[in-house]
Amino acid sequence: MIGCVEFNERHTSLNLKNFLEAKFSEWNINQYVNVIVSDNAANILSAVRLGGWRSLSCYAHTINLVVQSSMDAISDTMRRVKDIIEYFHRSAPAKKKFAEIQEQMHIAPLKLKQDVVTRWNSTYDSLQRVLKVKEALIATLAIMRPDISLSQEDWQTIEKATELLKPFYEITLEVSGETYVSASKYIVFSKIITRALNKYAPENNQTIQQMLNSLKGQMQQRLGEVENNTLLCEATILDPRFKKSGFNNPRNFERAASEMKRRIGSDRTQFPQESAVEERVPPQPKTGSIWDDFDEEISALVPQNPTAAGIVEFDKYMEEPLIKRQENPLLWWKDRKGVYPRLYKYMLKRLNITATSVPCERVFSKAGLILNERRTRLKTKKKLSELVFISCN
Repeated sequence: MIGCVEFNERHTSLNLKNFLEAKFSEWNINQYVNVIVSDNAANILSAVRLGGWRSLSCYAHTINLVVQSSMDAISDTMRRVKDIIEYFHRSAPAKKKFAEIQEQMHIAPLKLKQDVVTRWNSTYDSLQRVLKVKEALIATLAIMRPDISLSQEDWQTIEKATELLKPFYEITLEVSGETYVSASKYIVFSKIITRALNKYAPENNQTIQQMLNSLKGQMQQRLGEVENNTLLCEATILDPRFKKSGFNNPRNFERAASEMKRRIGSDRTQFPQESAVEERVPPQPKTGSIWDDFDEEISALVPQNPTAAGIVEFDKYMEEPLIKRQENPLLWWKDRKGVYPRLYKYMLKRLNITATSVPCERVFSKAGLILNERRTRLKTKKKLSELVFISCN
């Protein structure tokens, strides 16, 4: 984290672009800015374009939009669930009876969870909790408020909806982490979700079928072109856990691999180990054979042609077996830095990309905790910024 400051200007694209440029210059990192990851706000995306930076949409925000758009299909059931949850939160007698019935059923006492409109994950948690206390909830409502009880169709909708949403939930949790490589999973996550949705057979429940169709359509609309994103393709290829297997379409891999070979081959950097090899290899003696000129040409070409060296590195890397998904790809690369010097240099600019801007939102939440009612002496904005900086770093 390099800064958390109050922005008093209008949030126009130009003002945001100027702010980012000033912040990058302050830290002297202009030349190191590889890509800017943000939510899908139009002014942010426009600011990134104005600054000439590459942009990447936050995967967690994109998934949130996919699911939120599809939740309309079960809006009637969701409204009834929310009415029940609000009733238990407002009514002390109902809350007490609910706890008593859970105890009688030898169920660990659990409270119902309210969801947050802007974060669909909380909706999933809310529905999961409702399913977990289903029997106790039915019994309590039968006594206290039978008029707001859920129908059998509602329960079926909740069960199947949570089943549909489970892959989205698990992937949102994983992509929001801060301690591991995530950009290389962007394409893989999309592949996993799409395949999970395609496994579902046509539904008799029209509400669920509508939701399923919406999820598929939204995934295609918002994430259908991820395998055409150069940054994401290269990150996936350079992750020894995925490589080619991370792609849904083999042709997209072939295109990305070909382009990566070209880019790596254009790197004219002379690596130490290659210089040493050149010094040790003596020139081939002339033998008077008709092959002398050809051999001389090839011996000069092999150590000096970076394109050939880059291709050899890439092909050798692709032949290595995949490592386990739970392993750390950065440690793998650390051990093979000398084996694949060109790829390693390129990898540093790809696997350092995060797939989500969620960590930035956590910083904002942390700033709110630091600046609370108990710390009334925090008068200066500079002091707050310094405390947040220390806390996050």
